[in-house]
Amino acid sequence: MAFSDSVASWRDRFTVSGWALLPLRLFLGFTMLYAGFLKISDRTFLDASNPASMQAQMLHAAKNSPLSWLLPHIYEHASLFGWAISLGEVAVGVSLLLGIWVRLGAVGGFLLSFSFLLTVSWGTTPYFFGPDIVFMFAFIPLILAGDGGVWSLGASIRAAVVRTSNLPNRPVEQIAPAKVAEVDRRVLLRTGGVAVGAGLIAVAFGVIARSFGGSSSSTIAATATPTPSPSTSASASASASSSPSASGTATPTEKPSGTKVATTSQVAVGTAFAFNAPDGSPAFLVQPKAGTYLAWSRVCTHEGCTVDFGGTEFICPCHGATFSEDTGDCTGGPGQGPLQKYAVVKAGNDLYVA
Repeated sequence: MAFSDSVASWRDRFTVSGWALLPLRLFLGFTMLYAGFLKISDRTFLDASNPASMQAQMLHAAKNSPLSWLLPHIYEHASLFGWAISLGEVAVGVSLLLGIWVRLGAVGGFLLSFSFLLTVSWGTTPYFFGPDIVFMFAFIPLILAGDGGVWSLGASIRAAVVRTSNLPNRPVEQIAPAKVAEVDRRVLLRTGGVAVGAGLIAVAFGVIARSFGGSSSSTIAATATPTPSPSTSASASASASSSPSASGTATPTEKPSGTKVATTSQVAVGTAFAFNAPDGSPAFLVQPKAGTYLAWSRVCTHEGCTVDFGGTEFICPCHGATFSEDTGDCTGGPGQGPLQKYAVVKAGNDLYVA
């Protein structure tokens, strides 16, 4: 069976593994291709200075991951691993959607999902909130059954090769091994050429999209501030944390404590300025109302994903937890408490975070 099927009825078709698994195969194929495309097209994905980058996600995953001993070494080669993950997802997506080497593609998808489970999803509680464990098990039926020859370009290519090879009409085990090997070789070359071509087209679209944008979809005034040098930090005679409010103001004779992260012109009302907090965590600086500056960690309290800013609240893209812009409290979803808060001090037009 290839793109056409000889089974009499739809009821009969779904007793065949290829047809029964087709919806799962198409969903996983599209999702993996889309995930790889997003990574390739996003300029911030491998930008270590950006709080939403792969490097930032790895640093937070290292806190709870059973692979915490390995992640620092991967971090040193983040670009290499980032491209490998992106291209791997594209390859899996192309394999499943076209029906070429489906079992091999499903193994690749399983391994990618397993690696995500051991890193970014490991701290998920309860476990079924984590998507990666679900994706991991979803690939197993395709590893076992393949595409079943249904909507399969690989099956069509094999059928065409068999037709042009003048093989005798007898069971495969009765055909000369040399003839069978020749058919397998031709099928491998043709399916490999189609897979590589389709993958290159998908990557090319991602690269083109990257050149035209690739910025985060959240409402952020600026992407990130490089980790400040020690010269931008100063000691203060009074600590910002002693102020009862979230935002303090240093007197002209004081040197504000903490690290300078932005100027007031960079944090307009209703926007968020992304920066790296003094402890290395990604964070947001916001001005919910004129003159009030607040700083919140971007690390979701559910499983450590990086939250985005939605204009009036923080939203976790992993499982939908939402947090208040004013208090940091979880207002919806599976968040396990409020976002971490940082003290903010305003000195003139400069904003310092401690």
